[in-house]
Amino acid sequence: MSKNTKLVVFGSFGFGNVGDEAVPYAVEDLLLSIGIDRKVTIVSRFNNPKLENVIGLSDSYSSLLEELADTPVIICGGGIIEPREMCCALRFEKYLKMARPSHSAIFAGSFEFGVDYGWIIKRKLRSTFSKIDNIYTRDYLSEIYLRENFPEVDASAIGDIVLGMKASELRPGVVDFEGQEYISVSLSAAWKSSPDWYDWISIELQALSNDLDKPLLFVPMSCDKSDDDRIEHQVVIDKIILLGIKNEPVAIVEPFLPRDMAAVFRDSLLVISMRLHGCVMSYGQMTPFVGLSYHPKLSGFAKTVGWQHFILPYKEIPVKQDKGKYGYAFSSLKLDLGDLCRVANQAIECGSFNLLPLFRENLGQSLRDFLRRED
Repeated sequence: MSKNTKLVVFGSFGFGNVGDEAVPYAVEDLLLSIGIDRKVTIVSRFNNPKLENVIGLSDSYSSLLEELADTPVIICGGGIIEPREMCCALRFEKYLKMARPSHSAIFAGSFEFGVDYGWIIKRKLRSTFSKIDNIYTRDYLSEIYLRENFPEVDASAIGDIVLGMKASELRPGVVDFEGQEYISVSLSAAWKSSPDWYDWISIELQALSNDLDKPLLFVPMSCDKSDDDRIEHQVVIDKIILLGIKNEPVAIVEPFLPRDMAAVFRDSLLVISMRLHGCVMSYGQMTPFVGLSYHPKLSGFAKTVGWQHFILPYKEIPVKQDKGKYGYAFSSLKLDLGDLCRVANQAIECGSFNLLPLFRENLGQSLRDFLRRED
């Protein structure tokens, strides 16, 4: 039998979220770094992804999925283990039936913590885990809470895979500040129903931009109509302008490809991000960042890479997510005026990236070990 030259990456792909779509790029870069030549095929947990290069799980993709028989698979990124039928782990059951992979692993996957897993979902997840060869999580909190909920599972944290992605050599031409440093901002609509959130973030960003005398660059990481960061950005920009600001904010309208987004973050003085992979890409490019922890996954990443002092709230986040919320209500975090400016300056002055080489090595070695199963 000839050696398989493919690798399937299975996850939450196909709808243009830059953080999710960065995962296959990172896998390609990790393969290159460890000297393994594999063609990466992207498969989504969703039936009908919008992006043309992504295979879905609907019957219309059945012939393509059958061609992937006996190909190793890594289940990677966000939305992997959750108390929902649509999580990647449970959707992988459908893939198993259609493609019959040679072996598989949850690789740098997420575990949703701070929520309750009912016995029915737990039973289904245990069944899926029994069919998967390895489980690696993307952060230490995912590992801890996965073991707490599923004591029989052998899991270890290896870091977020997007840490292994390379940036474009040059950032997109639309980001042109004529040599001036800038502050990148990436917000989501998680708190769009909270007027206090808009007041707080507008005052904080206005003060931060004025204090550092740097312009704000608002960069969307999701532009899908169901989750469009650009709408949130414009609301905040309008409020900032009313407050008065030295340097006029700039809003990016067209979405960037993942490598271009990483280049934008690389060339920033500072990144302010509600999006997890805004934080991950910034750390991967050794750019100071402040994460706004609307969801515990941001704190999970920050604690894993030693950046917990530069996440807001800088105090301990609530153990449980708020009922009916994906994460927390803005009011639950008890943020005060001045918090963002203070933590941002600390991140610029004191932030360390000394763990980055270790996680890149861990990711590469774990991927090599997984693929050696074929030898």
